[in-house]
Amino acid sequence: MHPTWVGADVDSWGIDHGTWSVLTHAFPRADIPVVQLSINAFKGLDYHLGLGAQLAPLRERGVLIVASGNVVHNLGGVDPQLVDQGFDWARRFDDAAREVMRTEPTEAARLDAHRDFGSAVPTPDHFIPLLYLAGIAGATRTRPEVLVDGYAYGSLSMTAYTLGLACRGGDQPAGAPSLPADVPADSANI
Repeated sequence: MHPTWVGADVDSWGIDHGTWSVLTHAFPRADIPVVQLSINAFKGLDYHLGLGAQLAPLRERGVLIVASGNVVHNLGGVDPQLVDQGFDWARRFDDAAREVMRTEPTEAARLDAHRDFGSAVPTPDHFIPLLYLAGIAGATRTRPEVLVDGYAYGSLSMTAYTLGLACRGGDQPAGAPSLPADVPADSANI
């Protein structure tokens, strides 16, 4: 990763929900080694795109790279009545991200100029993983494909991308589960 330093974090934080919530379904026995990279939100979007490009050679060594998040992730805008719908601004931004990812992923950092970026990405922590994938896609000249599609609660897009992997469709119902009446959306792990 030179010149970027990457090292072990020895605090007691543990694995973030963006890691365990994905891996618990893919590897329920927890029998694989996991290295989680923290997101430095103080760095610009181009930095993260470049970091993704630096990660690309790890794929050739058999390393599974998971960049989890939600392209659109605005917990403050959640409407629990819109179980599997997206607000117009969420759809516009998600559609723009999809177009960039499928045609020119190395331009993904430019999505910050989109008119709905502020609503769709009020904090960068769920958007930045898309840039890692975009950087890998650019470095390997691989076009991402949509793996998971859909919206939840109006202000969340569930869109996820893959590079060179196919996933069998399931018989899962569309949409997100209903939130308990006494749990506000920003207190839920959604």
